[in-house]
Amino acid sequence: MTDASGLGDAYGVPGNVLRLSDEFYGGLGRIAALGAIVELRMSDIVVLWGREDADTGQQMRFLVDRFREIKKARLDAAQDVPEGLVRAVAAARAAMDERNELIHSLWPGEDIGWRNRRGGSVPTVHLGVPALRDVIGNLLRASEGLGRYLYSPTEPTPIATIRRRRDVPTRQAVGAHDAGSNSGGSPLPDEYRIDAWSRALVKVRALRTAHSDFHGTEWPLGKEHLLHDCLESVRSSIEAGTWPCAQRITTRPSGELPPIHAELCSNGQLYVIDGQLRVLTALWNGLVELDAYVVEMPDRHRPSP
Repeated sequence: MTDASGLGDAYGVPGNVLRLSDEFYGGLGRIAALGAIVELRMSDIVVLWGREDADTGQQMRFLVDRFREIKKARLDAAQDVPEGLVRAVAAARAAMDERNELIHSLWPGEDIGWRNRRGGSVPTVHLGVPALRDVIGNLLRASEGLGRYLYSPTEPTPIATIRRRRDVPTRQAVGAHDAGSNSGGSPLPDEYRIDAWSRALVKVRALRTAHSDFHGTEWPLGKEHLLHDCLESVRSSIEAGTWPCAQRITTRPSGELPPIHAELCSNGQLYVIDGQLRVLTALWNGLVELDAYVVEMPDRHRPSP
């Protein structure tokens, strides 16, 4: 409890800044801690059900978006999606929305609180310690609900080759394929128009060659093959340092690699049209996903027999 003099509580918070009881602080603290557990369990759901890498630290809304993609992939493959899991995810999202409203509110007193909005203050509906107990109960039930599904399904979810990124300005996709980079100087075809691109994370092992040339050297396997297989076919030359850009391929990136450009065909195959070196570097160093600009194309690439 803040002292009457306003000099501060046991943690040095002045009474004229926050007039909250230890019970109220305790409620907010439990809400913050339980929210972290719910997010961790939701991350585990994504990993177990989606055969994805760990997503610890991702915000709830991104994890829910991932689950929706997993649900769609399973339904498209005629695989079971337990209704209880769908309800558990919905309940967890609702409980986390309540958590966020409370944690990101301003509290000048226990019975008056508001969210700091750009257009002014909006009263919160969660007032006083009893409301905190309700939210704590919702978070506990959300954690327990997700906990029932912390296992890998009998039928593995098909691995998605692409995970679209949202809220990325369209014109960020110009990159290597803007009008100025067209070697013929003529307008780009409709399928390469700027607004056709989307930003995504793509599975590195799913990427294929769109052409057979790599820095002036022909791939031993030719074009339209998995870059992973192409890498294995020249691995000994890379280790010996005689393959083009061998040193760059074997050097682990110090940060994120720049986005590649890829074509996504209707059969789900991904072809690298710009960034083969980045893909080889990612494969060599064990990276699972790469940032990419993706354009959807008809199936004009057909693997060689």
